[in-house]
Amino acid sequence: MTELGKRLKDEGKKEKAIETAKIAIKKGMDNQTINELTGLSMEDIDLIREVLK
Repeated sequence: MTELGKRLKDEGKKEKAIETAKIAIKKGMDNQTINELTGLSMEDIDLIREVLK
């Protein structure tokens, strides 16, 4: 896989993790659980929470 292909694949995974986190937040899940499910950092999850307010 080319470097560009790998980067695009990684970006797609991050976007999917963000979408999953948004759903989990709306369902009332805590940051630790969301972190375990998505691999996103606590800082990223807090930022998503702020955006959703």
